[in-house]
Formats: sequence, structure tokens, C-alpha cells
Amino acid sequence: PNLKYIKVNLNKHDDILNSINKIKPDIIVNACAKTNIDWCSANPKISYAINVSLAEKLAEICDNNSIYFVQVSSDHLFSGKVKFKSEKHKKSPLNEYAKQKSKAEDLVIKKNKNALIIRTNFFGHSQDKKNNFITKSISLLEDKKLVFAFKDYYFTPIYVTNLLEILKKLINKKATGIINVVGNERVSKYDFLLKVSNIFNLDCAQIKPTLISKFKLTAKRHMELSLSNKLLKKKYNIRVSSLNDQIKKFYKERKKNNVFNTFFNYGRHFTDKQDENSILDVVKKGALTQGPKILDSEKIIANYVGSKYAVAVSSCTAGLHLATKVCGINETQNLLTTPISFVATSNAAFYCNSKPFFSDIDPDTICLDPKVLKNSLIKKNKIKCIVPVHFAGAPANMKEIYKFSKKNKLNIIEDAAHALGGKYKNGKRIGSCCYSDMTVFSFHPVKIIAGGEGGMITTNSKKYYQKLIALRTHGITQDYSNFQNLKEAFDKKEKNLWYYEMNSLGYHYRQTDLHSSLIISQMKKIDLFLKRRSEIAEIYDLKLKKNKNIEILQKDLRKESSKHLYIVKINFKKIKKSRNRFMRDLILHNIQTQVHYIPIPIHPFYSKKGYDLKQLPNAKNYYEMCLSLPIHYNLTNRQVNYICQSINDLTA
Repeated sequence: PNLKYIKVNLNKHDDILNSINKIKPDIIVNACAKTNIDWCSANPKISYAINVSLAEKLAEICDNNSIYFVQVSSDHLFSGKVKFKSEKHKKSPLNEYAKQKSKAEDLVIKKNKNALIIRTNFFGHSQDKKNNFITKSISLLEDKKLVFAFKDYYFTPIYVTNLLEILKKLINKKATGIINVVGNERVSKYDFLLKVSNIFNLDCAQIKPTLISKFKLTAKRHMELSLSNKLLKKKYNIRVSSLNDQIKKFYKERKKNNVFNTFFNYGRHFTDKQDENSILDVVKKGALTQGPKILDSEKIIANYVGSKYAVAVSSCTAGLHLATKVCGINETQNLLTTPISFVATSNAAFYCNSKPFFSDIDPDTICLDPKVLKNSLIKKNKIKCIVPVHFAGAPANMKEIYKFSKKNKLNIIEDAAHALGGKYKNGKRIGSCCYSDMTVFSFHPVKIIAGGEGGMITTNSKKYYQKLIALRTHGITQDYSNFQNLKEAFDKKEKNLWYYEMNSLGYHYRQTDLHSSLIISQMKKIDLFLKRRSEIAEIYDLKLKKNKNIEILQKDLRKESSKHLYIVKINFKKIKKSRNRFMRDLILHNIQTQVHYIPIPIHPFYSKKGYDLKQLPNAKNYYEMCLSLPIHYNLTNRQVNYICQSINDLTA
């Protein structure tokens, strides 16, 4: 919480000096390095600038400004088979990385006689799961996957927390020169991993020994990296814990801060055995498509939201297309919607050879603002239908939108992709269509319930229902009451068993029984999902409300919202970070955030047609500052608190 992050261009001498003059540090510890041995061999100039030139530069600056300097070096400095090498052992680097670290030591000593150089090889948690040996290995073992570890590659590892504790003691003692800060035990990578897996209660059988010679590595490797820490004990009276004790400490700290070992997606589905069994049941016993599960899922959704009818479709996008089409949108009848939505909302107009028009959002709700809807806009642009989006799960002001639409004789299609489980201010569920002709839901995996994919259209109109049913299956009907070619349809007043008719041009927008079965199973948990999202939103509201650089949105709609997203506005200019930089900083804390959404008018497909944000200032302002934080059923309170703390720290 008390740390400050300052961005400095370490390639520029003046930038370093200016930062030092501004901060006025007592101590500088240089742990900056490129440590990938093969990469250093392939990129010697770049790695030299980081591993050597920077160390030399910092050592000289610190000497000139009476700043205590610590250089973190390496154990990759010696060839041969000598074990537990002392600080006085003659260096014999084999590869580019080792040569650079050796050169850096020499230059630091030359430029700064009072500098401290520590040679070490530490382990601990890293955000870099790909390149960090211990983090990657634990992750693989936790996933029940095989890990191959070298049994001919020896080192003396020390846990990073122990390393920092010892470094602090050395700094207090004003230690100078080269000191080995390593563990007591010499182990192979294989033996080390066995110790870790034993303490972490992981399956040792998943660890397989191998030889480094079996791998085609670009650069030569030092095989014996073990160093002696006798000087540390004798001269400075500092003792190092046993390797087992250090690994136990690592385990306890990792367990205590378990949030660091999980990547927090902004959205994530939850499934259980009940869901798995529902799908397997269809695979083993039922029809995979056009079976009874479709009708069952339709009945469940209709009963839940309070509509007369529901039509299952392959996606919310398909649902928006069909709803728009049955409303009569065509080349002479256009559609009005919000600029802040996924492109599927407005694309539905183009699917019908129509045009979408955009009206600005309410800056608090981020939904279509009824106050800026104008009669002149409707007449001028031949608007036939309004498509409000219940953004992030919060209901748009449907009462006022309905009044406006009724006055102008407009249809209403609600885009409720985010809003299953949400309610209007009147207490009725979104999807009951008390304010609209149709409502369209999404069952994408990050939505309130996960159907894998899929959508649902609800309506109270029998006319619309019948049209939707036909259009989702190529315009085909098997309902004899709708047959037109009666001679082909009947044999002596009895329907021909094979007969069906295509009476209009439709689409293949059917939902499969696999998706429907998962939707049915997920609906049994919807109350749990909604409750958990409410709890998470409550923590965010509480923990972020005092942050002056963050504006919490949709606060007045928490009760009604399904809370598909938790959105905030961040003053990126004030915190002196771009949104991209801020999001990348959060990724280093294992936190994924997202932007919902890029305003539709600025997508090239739209901007080339003349669309822009000039007349939509609220949408423009929102987009420049918005960010969606993680919210889903899987998050624990501790994890949400960690996310809040990380955000507060990075925006301080």
C-alpha cells in the first residue's frame, strides 16, 4: 500500500538522474536483468545493455551521489565440477548471459568500491508462469500434468522472502563486496521439485527425471551452480534456514495469499456435475437437436420472466435478427439504439437491409437516455423500432422509453443479453415484455447462466411467436393449420406424414438440445448466481467508494440489476497512466479487466458509412474512462478484496 510505482527509461542517463533527484533514495537495488540464457545468446546487444551497461551506469551514479548500491548477480559464473564455490573462486563463464553478469560485477566494483554484490539463485511465486521454473512446475502438477526436471543440474536455492530478509540485514550492516546469498543444500532441479511437491501435497509420480543433454538448447549451460554461504555466516553472523523450512514458508505464504495463484477473468462460467450429467443424458438417450429439451427450456425461461411465449435460438445475435425482422424492419423502416453495446445490436438492422441510428446514453446508467429522444429524430430517419440495451444487467428506463414509443407508434425490442434475472423498477422481471414487443437474451458462457452458446426471445404476442418459430427453421412449418398447398398436404383429409411447407425465407437459427439441456440445468442455480454477483458488487461499492480517481456507475440500480458486469470510470489522465498500461499492470497482479464496449459508430464498418460520436458526448466520455472489473460466481470475498486493493494501489 505504501509503494509508489515510477516509470523510468533506464536506457537514458538523464531520466535516471532526474528520477533519483526527485526521489532522493538512500539505497538502490538493481535486480533488473534479462535471465533467459538462450535469449541473451540470440540478442547479445539488447541483453548487454540491460545486464551490463545499466549496472555500470547505476553503480557510477550511486557513487557520485553517495547512494548505497546493491547489484543482484547470479550463480551462472563458473564452469567445472567444484561444489559450493566461494566468493573467491575464479570465474569462468560459458555463455553470453554468464559473461554479461560477470562483466557487470567487474564494472560495478570498478565504478563503486562501496557497492554490495549478491550472488544468488532464488525461488518463489512469479507472474511469469511460462518462464519461471517453480511457478510453471507447480501449476502443471496442480493440473495433474507431467513435469520433466533435470537431475544433472545442481544449485543452492534460497526462498525469495529469506533472500530479502538477509539482504535487509546486509544493508543495515553496510556490507560491501561480493557475498553469496544462497541456501545451505545443494540439490538437482529434480530433487528440489520432489521436495516442493512433497510439502505442497502434490503427486511426485508426475515428476520425471531427465538430462539436460537431451534438450536442444542454443547456449551452453553450467551444470554445477552450487555456491557456499560460509562468508555470510562467519563474517556477518547470518544463518540460512534449511531448504525444507524455506519451502514450507513458501507453501504457507502461497496458501495465505492464494489469490495470487489464480488468474481472475473479468467473467467466467460455473458448471457442476448436474450440468455435466444433463448434457450426457442427452448424448446417451435423447435427440441432439429438434428434441424435447428445446421446448422444455422455452417453458422454463417464459415461466421465469413472466412472458406468454419463448423461442429458443442459436444465439442472441440470431434472436435480435429475427425479432427485428418480424417487427417489419426493412429498407424503408429503420432502427434506433444505443452506441454503447456489442455490435450485434445494431447489426440486426443491416441484416434486414435497414439502417441503425444512435441516441446518446444516460451518463449514470449507461443505458439509452429517454430524455434525449426526440420526435424529430424519429420522423426524419424513419425509425420504426427502438432497441434499448439493459447494459451490464441494469434496466434501461423502460417506463419513459415505452411512453415515447407509444406516442410515436414505435416497436420496442429489448436487448437483454446482459440482463437475465434483472427487474424493472415496477418489480417485474426483464423479459416479461410489459414494456416491449420482444426481449432477447444471451446464454454465452460469461453471461448470467451459461448455455455454451444460445439465445432466447420472449414475447406476449402470438403473431410474433408464430413468425419467430417459422423463421428460425428456414421458414418451414409442419403445422397443418398453416399449410397452403392442401392437395400435397393431405390424403383424404388425413395429413401426409412426411409433409412440411416452406412459406417464407427463413434461417437455420435453431438451438440444439445439448445447449437447451445445459440452460435448463443452469436455471436451477440462477438464484445462487444472482446472489453471489450482488455480494461481489457490494464489496466493490464499499472498497472503491473512497477512491477519488474512480467513479462507480449504476449504483442506484444495484437492486434491480442482474450485475452481469461491474463497470467503473477511471480518470486515467489523473493517475498518469493510459488505460492500456493500467490494464497491463493489473494483469501482472493476475487481474483481467475489459472494456465494454468500443462504441459501435467508431468501428471501421460503421465509420466508413459516416457514423461518428460527435453528437453522442456521453458515450464518448464513458468510453474514454470505462473499465469492467471481474465479477462472476467463482470469485471469493478474499479475492475480490485483493482485486480492490490492487486497483486502489495502482490508482493512488
